[in-house]
Formats: sequence, C-alpha cells, structure tokens
Amino acid sequence: MKKRFIMVLAGALAVGLLSSCGEKKANAPQEAKEITTQIANPWTESDKQGIQDALGYRMPDAPSNATEVSYSYMKEGGMAQLSYKTGNRDWTYRMQKTDKLMDISGMYYDWDVAEEGKVGDYDAQYLTYSDATGEEEFIDDIFCTWVVNWYDGAAGVTHSLSVSGKDLNGIDFQVCAESFLQ
Repeated sequence: MKKRFIMVLAGALAVGLLSSCGEKKANAPQEAKEITTQIANPWTESDKQGIQDALGYRMPDAPSNATEVSYSYMKEGGMAQLSYKTGNRDWTYRMQKTDKLMDISGMYYDWDVAEEGKVGDYDAQYLTYSDATGEEEFIDDIFCTWVVNWYDGAAGVTHSLSVSGKDLNGIDFQVCAESFLQ
C-alpha cells in the first residue's frame, strides 16, 4: 500500500510538472525587453543658400545630368556635402575647413591604390577601391569607389569628390574634380 501511495504521488507530481511547462507564472521574472537607442542624425538637409548661411561655404551646382540631387551640412565639424547620381553611379562632393589635406570622404575601405597628385594647382590624394576577385567575367561588373581629396591652403578648406558604382571605366576623374574648382 505504501508503495502504491508513493507511485501515485510521484505520478501526480510528474503530471503537475509537465502541465506547468510553457505557462508563465505570475511571480516568474519578466523577460528583458530590448531597448533600442538611436544616434541623432548630425546632418541637416538644406540647399546651397542654407549651407552658405550656416557655414559660409559657396557650394557648386550639381552637373546638368545629375539626378537625386541633395545638399546637406553638419554644423559641428563644419562639413557640407552635395550628393547626386548619374546613371548607376553615386557621387558625393564635400567641403570642410581643415589645416591640411585630409581624407574627408567618409569612405572607410582598405584602399587598393593611394596616390598623390593634383587637382588644378592644388595638392591632392587619389584613392581607389574595387571588390574585384579576379573571377569576374566583365570588368563592368566590378563595384568600385574612387575618391580624390584636395586642399585649398589659401581658404583652409579640404574638398573631396567620390564616386561609387559599377562601370566607372571611361570617367576622367581628374576632369570631374576640376569641374568643382571655384
């Protein structure tokens, strides 16, 4: 009888434990809720006049064949930018007061090539990156980024022009950069 009583008690306990699986108890600790925080966007959408009023920079016009043209600036750090597209290529032109030539492109690649050169009469730095693996059938299928930064010592301003996309062949990047000289 005692053995039977223990078996019934053990069975009842097992049923009770199994039936409580999956239920949340009122006193059970609550699951942690995911808390997300967002960093404030430091860029202010603007137009050419707004940038001149805010930072004193006289921004150039986008090329006549440009689409999706936008101007913006970052008050802290004093950077202004013009972004636009031509075909499947994304372009960004930036200006920032600096005391020497700096890479202000905002592109953080392991550059394949970094060379010194000129844009007009200004000292410049040319940077290139591609995601080529050597397995591509066509060179036009390779994603590339080209950057040129140049420094206007008289104004104390670094300028940067970057282009990203596929099929960058045929672009005379130095001529494109020189079109932004003011």
